[in-house]
Amino acid sequence: MESNKKAAESTPVLIVGAGPAGMVEALALARQGIRSTLLTMYPYTAHTPRAHVINQRTMEIFRALGIEESVDAVADPAEFMENNVWVTTMAGTEVARISAWGTGPNRQRYSDASPCNMCNYPQHLLEPIIMKAVVETGLVDVRFGHEYLSHTQDERGVISRIKVCESGHEYSIDSSYLIGADGGRSRVLDQLGIQHEGVQNAGRVLFVWIEADLSRYAQHRPGILYHPVVPDGRVGLILVRPWNEWIAGAYVDDSFDASNHDAILALIRRFIGDETISIRIKHVSPWSVNGCSAPQYSRGRVFCMGDAVHRHAPWNGLGLNTGVADAFNLAWKLKFVLDGVAEPSLLHSYDAERVPIGRQVIRRVGETTAQMVNLPASIGNLPGLPVSEMVLNAETLFENTTAAAERREALNTALEPLRTTGFNALGAEIGYRYRAGAIIADSTAEPLPEGHPDHSYRATTWPGARLPHVWLETSRKRLSTLDIIKGAAFTLIVGIESDKWRDAVASLPPALQSVVEVVQIGGAYGIRDIYGDWRRVREIGEDGAVLVRPDHHVAWRAMAANSVQQLGEILSCLIGSAPRQEVATDDITEPRYAPVAATN
Repeated sequence: MESNKKAAESTPVLIVGAGPAGMVEALALARQGIRSTLLTMYPYTAHTPRAHVINQRTMEIFRALGIEESVDAVADPAEFMENNVWVTTMAGTEVARISAWGTGPNRQRYSDASPCNMCNYPQHLLEPIIMKAVVETGLVDVRFGHEYLSHTQDERGVISRIKVCESGHEYSIDSSYLIGADGGRSRVLDQLGIQHEGVQNAGRVLFVWIEADLSRYAQHRPGILYHPVVPDGRVGLILVRPWNEWIAGAYVDDSFDASNHDAILALIRRFIGDETISIRIKHVSPWSVNGCSAPQYSRGRVFCMGDAVHRHAPWNGLGLNTGVADAFNLAWKLKFVLDGVAEPSLLHSYDAERVPIGRQVIRRVGETTAQMVNLPASIGNLPGLPVSEMVLNAETLFENTTAAAERREALNTALEPLRTTGFNALGAEIGYRYRAGAIIADSTAEPLPEGHPDHSYRATTWPGARLPHVWLETSRKRLSTLDIIKGAAFTLIVGIESDKWRDAVASLPPALQSVVEVVQIGGAYGIRDIYGDWRRVREIGEDGAVLVRPDHHVAWRAMAANSVQQLGEILSCLIGSAPRQEVATDDITEPRYAPVAATN
C-alpha cells in the first residue's frame, strides 16, 4: 500500500459498480450478515433498458435472495417471449418463426429443470427492485455519484481512492476486499493490468430506445426479437414493454452520426414498413461489438465480475445472467473467509470456476451471432444484392417451384441451430458445471447430456454440477431441492439411513461443524420425496450423501455411508485448511477437472 496509515474509513468489502452484478454481490453478502459499501459514479440505477432476459438460473438466485416474487410480479412472462420472428418488415412478409426461451416444444424441458420461470424485464426497471432489497438489509452503505479512481493492495487489505462527482472531493476507503463490477470499461480491471482476450471493437451498433405502438404487428406472434431478412441497414427490434416500447438495433459504420435522429428514424421506419406508426426516440446508445473475456478475474484481494470480465453481443441473453452468477459464486466464499472459517485460498476457486464459464459464454454467443448474421443468405439475400431482389426472394419463398423449395430447405438448415443452442440453450443457462475449484470429484465418469451441451440439460449430482431441482413436500407445502440449501453453510443432504452421517457431523471439530448443516430427504416425517423424483436423480444410495455449496453447486458426494469417515477431510479440503491440488485457469479452455481426492 502507499503507507502503513489506514484510510479514514473502512468496510469489509468495497463494491465498485451498482449494476446487477454489483447489487447482487452486495445483497448476497448482506443476506449472510456481511457488511459492504456499494458505490457508483452515476446518480442512480440504470436509466435505459439494456439487458432484459432473466433466465431461470438468475431467478433461482433471486429466489435464494428473497426477490424472486417481486420480479415475477411485474416481469413479462415466458409467453410474451415465445417467438423469434424473421420478416422483411413488421408490416410485410414473414419468412420464419421459431419458439424460443423455453416455450413451445421446449416448455416441459424447462419447467422440469427449475422451480422458477424465465421472464423478460428491462434492466432499468429491474435494478430498482434489487436496490430496494439491498437498502432494506441495513448492511450496505450505498453511495451514488461516487467514482472509483484507483487502488493499492497488500497482504493486509486494499485502499481505494474515491471521488465525489458533484464536489470533486477525494477520499480513501480501506477494505479487506475490492470488487470491480464496473461494467464493460472496467477501471478496476485496468488497474489490475488484466487485458481481455478475443474479439474487441469489431463493429458499431446503435441501440435506440423508442416508443411505437406495434401491437397490430406483434401481439399475434408475441416475442422479444424481430429480425430483418433484408440486410440493407434496417434495424431489428427488441421488446422492452409490450407492445409499445422497443429497442431498435442497427449496425452502422463509424461515420454514422448517432445524434441525427432523422437518419435513425429512417432506418426504423424501413423495418416497420408502416408510415402511419408514430415513433418517439427516447434514447440512443452506441455500442461496440465484442466477443472477449478476461483470462483471470482476480488478483490478490481484488475480484472482478459481470461485463468487466466478459463482453459480448446480446444474443442468447446471457450477459446479465452470467454476471449475477459470478456474484453468487463469490459471495459465500467471501463470507467464509471474512468469518475466519475458511482460508483465503478458497477465494482462488472463483477464477478456477468462473473463467471457464465466461469463455463458454463467449463461444456460445459468438456461434449464435454468426448464425444470425448469415441467416438472410440462406434465402439468397447476400450483401450487395439489390433490395428489390431481396424482398422478392422473401415474397416468393413459399411458391411451388424448385428454386423456392431449395431456398426453404436452406432456411430450415440455417434455423436449426437457432432452435436449439441459439434460443433454447438450457444447458448453457443452468447446466454448466465446474470442473475445478471448490469441488472434490468422486470416482464416477461425468454423466453427459444427450445432444449439444449448450442445448441439452442433464440433471445430476456429479460434483461441480448445480443441484438438480425436483419438487419435495414438507408440512403440506411444496418446496424445491434448491430451497433446502442453506445460504451460509454447506448442506449435507442425506436419506432415510442418515444416522452415520449425523454422528459424523456431531463428531467434527467445532470449526467444521459451523460450516455444514444436515438436511434429510425421505422418511415418514420432515421433507418427503413424495413423487420419488429425488430418488430418480440423486445418483446415490439410501445411505449416501450429497454435499452442496451455498451457491447450489455440488461440492462432493458419497454413494454410501462407507465414505462417512472422509467427511471431515473433505470439508477441510474445501475450505482450504487442508492441501489440495489446484488447476491453473490458463490451462482451461473446455474445462477439465483435476481431482483432489477420489471417493466413493
